[in-house]
Amino acid sequence: MIALEIKWNSKLDQVQRNLALPILEVSQMLALDLYYRVQRGLSATGTFSALGSRSSPSPGKGLFWVPPSRPQPAGYVTKATTGELAGWAGYRTYRAYTEALGSPPRRFKLTGQLLDSMKVRVMGPGRVKIAFYGGHRKAAQAPGVKGGGATNASGIAWFASRDEADPMLMPSAAELTRVREYVREHLAAITESATAQFARKRKPAAPRRR
Repeated sequence: MIALEIKWNSKLDQVQRNLALPILEVSQMLALDLYYRVQRGLSATGTFSALGSRSSPSPGKGLFWVPPSRPQPAGYVTKATTGELAGWAGYRTYRAYTEALGSPPRRFKLTGQLLDSMKVRVMGPGRVKIAFYGGHRKAAQAPGVKGGGATNASGIAWFASRDEADPMLMPSAAELTRVREYVREHLAAITESATAQFARKRKPAAPRRR
């Protein structure tokens, strides 16, 4: 099991952090459910597409090359046998490659960096955000090119799933049911903890000595 990184709002004091612990625990559970489900190619209501609908069926300036470490089904145009690229197979397009594979659903884990950038951020005692963090705000700008594309993890996640029916981190009905059941089972403990922390925060200051 992975351990998702927790990001805390630096403005929260210790009492506020303690108040956020119950909702943080629930959010960690949900985040792990999302992490493992997306890895299986499953969206909130079905499966992710094999590739985005904006992928062009026409070849570009070159072939889509696949290294020996990845599946190379029949259908490639050529395969290098010598040199540094020995063993690499070139397909007409990425769409042609996925079709040769049998169009399996995307799992958004080609390198693992995107899903591993998922973090749980505590915004306040009653507010937690599950999102992708890290990367650069802008890509390096090449000579003669205006602007730079976003390379932060959040932007990459949006771009990779922009044509899907469901956002990548949209909870499924089963996951939301599990959250509600967890809260219901632990409601008494959560309420007791929150009440104690709130009382400690509102505890009146001792009178000043004169």
